[in-house]
Amino acid sequence: VATGLTKVKAQFAQFRRDRTTQFASFLAFGAIAAGLDAMIKKGAEIQHLSDRFSAPAKELQRVANVAKESGGSMEDVARAWNKLTVNKQKAIDGNDEARKSFEDLGVSMKDVANLSIEQLFYRIADATKDATDHDQAYAAVFHLMGRNAGTLFSTLEKGSATIKAQGDAIGVMSDVSVKQLERMNADIEQLKNTVFVYGGEILIFVKNVVESVGVLVGTTDRKSTRLNSSH
Repeated sequence: VATGLTKVKAQFAQFRRDRTTQFASFLAFGAIAAGLDAMIKKGAEIQHLSDRFSAPAKELQRVANVAKESGGSMEDVARAWNKLTVNKQKAIDGNDEARKSFEDLGVSMKDVANLSIEQLFYRIADATKDATDHDQAYAAVFHLMGRNAGTLFSTLEKGSATIKAQGDAIGVMSDVSVKQLERMNADIEQLKNTVFVYGGEILIFVKNVVESVGVLVGTTDRKSTRLNSSH
């Protein structure tokens, strides 16, 4: 009896270890799946902002990584760049206010005309970092980038080299990777929608079958009752 009890205890202990291992594996898989889902959704969000405001995905991440330290967001960066794009064109077209704002930062019209929007942002960052008149620089940045400049000014004061270094240190995905994640998210959402639609149709079919079987059973029961009564 003692030997049998010892054997049962050993089997139970092994069973418990196996279940614990399986449960841990399940939790690990769930954590990995959740992490992948979050990454895919993040990629889709970045690409959406990139498309919406015509801003490079990689550079958006770089600047946003640093801006977050001061309470800014990727959308703040995208909106600021969108406003800067508008004022860049205004300055090129001869708008005096836009030109003066660039001049107050020491940014030449040659730079305004030739630099891409992210390059122009970094040029303004260096100008802000080196500005002798802090208030004038803030006013110029606010005019060129709109209300979102308020949360980005402390980022701009770091200068382009620091923004790039800190942004890269936190981590950025390439434009290609972001686009691929956005496509994966679109495929997943389409699959979810397909499953939802077909799942609904299957449920309706099952409901109709159950109701039909219920009617058939009810009819059969009534016929059986009448036959029994006649006897």
